Amino acid sequence: MLLLVWLAVGIAPGVGAQPKKEDPKRRKRVVRTVKGTPKGVTVLKSKSKTTPRVNPLGKRTLGYYPRGRNKKLKVPKDVVEFTGNFKKEYKCIKLPLNLKINFDLRGANLEEVTKFMSCITGKNFIVADGSAKSKTLTILAPSKITVYEAYKAFLVALNSNALTVIDDGTFLRIINKKTMQNDLTPIIPLGQRLPDDARVVTRFISPKHVPVSEIKTLMEQFKSTDGKILEYPPTNSLIITDTAQNIRRLLKLLKIIDVPSGKERIWLRPLEHVVAEEMKDLLAKIFDTDKKKTPTPTRRRPTITYRYRYRYRRPTQTQQTTQYQAPQAVQVSKIVADARTNQLIIIATRQSYLKIDKLIRKLDVPLPEDASIHIYHLENANAEDVAKALAELSKKTTTGRTTKNVKGKKPQTNTTVASATLLGDVKITAYKPSNSLIIEASRKQYVAVKSLIEKLDVRVKQVYVEAIIMEITTDRSGQFGFSANGGYLFNYQGDQIPLLGAFGGLGLTNIDLNQLNSGGFAAGLQGPTKSVTTGGNTSTAITLSIPTFGFLLQMIQKNSDVNVLSTPHILTMDNEKAEIQVGRKIPYQAQSISGLGSLGLLGGSTTGTQLGGLTSALGSLGTLSNVKTTDVDLTLSIKPQVNESNFVRLEIDQKIDEVDSLDPFLGPTVSKRHITNKVVVKDQQSVVIGGLMKDKEAKGVNKIPFLGDIPILGLLFRQTTKTVEKKNLILIITPYIIRDPSDLNRIHRRKMEQVRKFTEQIAVRRKEYLGFIDYDKKHGVLEEIHQLVMAMRKERLLIERAKLEGQDVDNIGDPETHDLEYDPFRPRNKRRRGDRKRLQPEPIKVKPEVIDLDN
Repeated sequence: MLLLVWLAVGIAPGVGAQPKKEDPKRRKRVVRTVKGTPKGVTVLKSKSKTTPRVNPLGKRTLGYYPRGRNKKLKVPKDVVEFTGNFKKEYKCIKLPLNLKINFDLRGANLEEVTKFMSCITGKNFIVADGSAKSKTLTILAPSKITVYEAYKAFLVALNSNALTVIDDGTFLRIINKKTMQNDLTPIIPLGQRLPDDARVVTRFISPKHVPVSEIKTLMEQFKSTDGKILEYPPTNSLIITDTAQNIRRLLKLLKIIDVPSGKERIWLRPLEHVVAEEMKDLLAKIFDTDKKKTPTPTRRRPTITYRYRYRYRRPTQTQQTTQYQAPQAVQVSKIVADARTNQLIIIATRQSYLKIDKLIRKLDVPLPEDASIHIYHLENANAEDVAKALAELSKKTTTGRTTKNVKGKKPQTNTTVASATLLGDVKITAYKPSNSLIIEASRKQYVAVKSLIEKLDVRVKQVYVEAIIMEITTDRSGQFGFSANGGYLFNYQGDQIPLLGAFGGLGLTNIDLNQLNSGGFAAGLQGPTKSVTTGGNTSTAITLSIPTFGFLLQMIQKNSDVNVLSTPHILTMDNEKAEIQVGRKIPYQAQSISGLGSLGLLGGSTTGTQLGGLTSALGSLGTLSNVKTTDVDLTLSIKPQVNESNFVRLEIDQKIDEVDSLDPFLGPTVSKRHITNKVVVKDQQSVVIGGLMKDKEAKGVNKIPFLGDIPILGLLFRQTTKTVEKKNLILIITPYIIRDPSDLNRIHRRKMEQVRKFTEQIAVRRKEYLGFIDYDKKHGVLEEIHQLVMAMRKERLLIERAKLEGQDVDNIGDPETHDLEYDPFRPRNKRRRGDRKRLQPEPIKVKPEVIDLDN
């Protein structure tokens, strides 16, 4: 549907009556002939001689000129022509702003509505947003409205579609509100009237009594979605870019908030114990005076004004009601420290200064230098560990717990909130040489820290662990066998041919003497030998010595019993790892290089004499050997943890290495036992943490087939070996909790008794070591009582002095006397304007817990 009002100068051809012929002498009007009308535009025949009326919305007539004024109303001379976006040219006429028209739109295209507004207002529009073509507008206006009201409704419709109008000289640009910061929005300076429509403009405002940071936070809640509010602290100004209607709303809100609330004064506050510069920095952090560049007195609620209108005269006077003052926050314009007189120069209102003075009285307290640094000597704990734990405690954060769901409220989730420092401004340094803590704090803080350190510096329990390793090994082996051999020579064509035979493992040439030396019973017989040459008379001939007969009877029984008892024991502190290792290193030949002597033969086979001498020298080296060692250790590693119920949690790591055999060529054979576990054992309770039981039986038979199976006679043709091995290994752990020196003394006596019995068994008398205490170097019971009483008296005096540190002693005087304009000769019963009540000196508080600046 086209929404353009096209006003033709004459009635279009083919519609209504035929146009009259023009006078040739009369000056022709510059009007181009219109061949038809736009789609959706109906040209109605008017009964009067006025300009014909055009209805762009169909059947409903749009009356541009009200009745009775058509003859007097002249058509404006300025005619806007559109020739760019149309194939045909039409003319628009600018209507007066107070002329009422029908402006009822339903789903109209935004581009066509813009054309319509351009016609009736005579304004030039540029649609800069490409998405505006696809947007539609619906404006329900059953009654007639003026052209000005229609234009305002058009701007509101654009604002609803995230669009706005920007004045760009002779054109009005329709752009997206999201990009309005990058465009040239019109700036409305102070004193110029704001338009009352939905156009986006920029306005500067400068509050007089309230800081812009607070006003910005409040106005952020009332601005439009695409509005922007910028803060400029140097001039205490705000730059607001928003619709003109919303800026008017924000200015009304500013008028209510930005009201004066009090008069600032200059106050001189002397200090007694604190340096003025330090107090100034502390107050600046608390009240944040650095960010406030302009005087910002405390705010209060605006004055509610009632106007009373009399019947026969104008209202010339305003009557104010009672002023209600909201709870005030402490706001300070400036704080300056005078180092020469040790005073603070404070610029603030009276109410703010009274609260600041109350806070200074709590902070400006005496703190003697001899009480600021304390030395605490630790007896059991490590100084570095305690200092690190206290430092972590001061940085710790607390996590809020989830509260129960109250009716009408949502349950609170877990939030991490920075907790107040438990130790305040206490500084703790560890001194490692004397295992002491250097604490920099007041007496009151030192008492709190000392109580915490005493709970950490407690005597740690010790654990004495005794391990028992019992290993019993039994090895039984037996061997029975008969062996025999023999040979005979045959002559064949002059050559001797030997015939050899053997069974039972006996050699063909002679009897192995090592079998006779292996123990047990062995008997053998060997006949005369005969020499036999094989291979003829060639260089490869070999001569053998063959016995004519021989036999060997061997019976061996081996028994081996091993009983190993190892009892490693170790003493360690609670939750500390300890290790004991006992063992040795066993050397063995890992590699042997022989035959270097044969290299000397190479000297005769070479042509050079130097090479022959070198190889002869290498030949003299003989055999080279590489010797390595292996560790055979008994290792016990434990980490105990004692609880309050006399149970000990043990982390055990035990290794046992034993040498089974030592081969000169292959090296030693080492058996390893390793156990790692965690157990919980009661004090002085023995527990088996592991073990191994092994039972091995092996039987082997070497025989001649068929002959070895003959009963009785078969013993001569077979050899039997039988081995039985049994092993039992048990690992036992027994912990002993050491609570006092008497427990150590009891264990010492028990171990010395074991040493005494051991020496008696091996018939060797050795001098015993007995623990001896020299009581001449120790104090008695009375001296211990005296030292305890003196320590308690010193601690009580420290606590009493710490209580006195929280007092508020009024040595500065009444805060009213700190005013720069204070007159001591002014009567005290008279107060200056603005003073409500003179502050009376506060009573001394012995132990203040919470500082409330509002009370």
